[in-house]
Amino acid sequence: MRSKLILLLLLISSAFLYSQQTLKGRVVEKDEEGKLVPLVGVNVFWENTKVGTTTDIDGKFSIPFKKEYHALIASMIGYRADTSHVSNTEPLEIVLLSEATKLSDVEVVGKQSTTFSDYLSIENKGIMTDKELYKAACCNLSESFETNPSIDVSFTDAITGAKQIEMLGLSGVYTQTTMENLPYIRGLMSNVGLTFIPGTWVQSINVSKGIGSVANGFESMTGQIDVDLKKAYTVEAEQLFVNMYADYDQRFEGNLNYRTSLSDKVSVINLFHASSRKHGFDNNNDRFIDMPEFTTYNMMQRWQFHTDIGWEGQFGFQYLSDAKEGGTNSHLETVGHANSDYLYTTKNNQLNVYGKFGYVFPEA
Repeated sequence: MRSKLILLLLLISSAFLYSQQTLKGRVVEKDEEGKLVPLVGVNVFWENTKVGTTTDIDGKFSIPFKKEYHALIASMIGYRADTSHVSNTEPLEIVLLSEATKLSDVEVVGKQSTTFSDYLSIENKGIMTDKELYKAACCNLSESFETNPSIDVSFTDAITGAKQIEMLGLSGVYTQTTMENLPYIRGLMSNVGLTFIPGTWVQSINVSKGIGSVANGFESMTGQIDVDLKKAYTVEAEQLFVNMYADYDQRFEGNLNYRTSLSDKVSVINLFHASSRKHGFDNNNDRFIDMPEFTTYNMMQRWQFHTDIGWEGQFGFQYLSDAKEGGTNSHLETVGHANSDYLYTTKNNQLNVYGKFGYVFPEA
């Protein structure tokens, strides 16, 4: 009987000693409302040892304790590791902080290429931004394709100064040129219309190679060139832009873009262009001036608006006055051109009015 009593006392003592050598606790985090939420699967271990465990579904853990153990580490992916200094076996509660809480504001900076492909379009469409035009200073649309290998622009003849686009080896009459998906260069304008869009007005150029959609007409047999102009309202756009140009051939040009907002719903931009060359020269001595003299005045006013009930749109007008004179250089010295061998003169006066209106359905 005495031996059984001693054995029972030894078992009770060992169980008591074991319970005293075990550290219990809980690992939690704070949610957005500040409440403590248990964390499952947190690694809990003593520093510089192989003694460790993980938390259960309630965030609780139990780990052996020895006096030589002092630093208890709790770690989990996505959370900041926590080190607790323990000197006894009292229940412990550890609050882990998310890694995101120790990060400051993150600024993501992206850079877009000056030319890129539109992968959202079913057509083979490439986009040239205004930054691409900076690489080769251009005065009008006909000079905007110097860095684009898909499009060739050449003079059809020196007397008139006419330029023509070639795409996929075919002449420009098979290439449709639109301005914001509105027909612009067609018919009699095919030879001179490229010079009627100043480079400082261009926001981007969309180039589609191959047969295009019939939605814009039947003319795009070899491709389509759609010119996107400066908008009346854009984020981080300059309010005033002034540009002056002059070259050795005595060509002078001035450009002015002015953008203003009449209200938070109505914006307007005014685009002005003037260029001139009044000096005829004959470098190859064939009695024909190499490039015609010209004077061009071009202006456009664009309005853009939107309402709170879904209606929005844009409208505007363009006025163009262009006069060219070329031919033999003898007419430059002959009063009234009476004895001219050959004289070329052309005058263009245009007034274009356009408008786009639509209704945007509210999001469901």
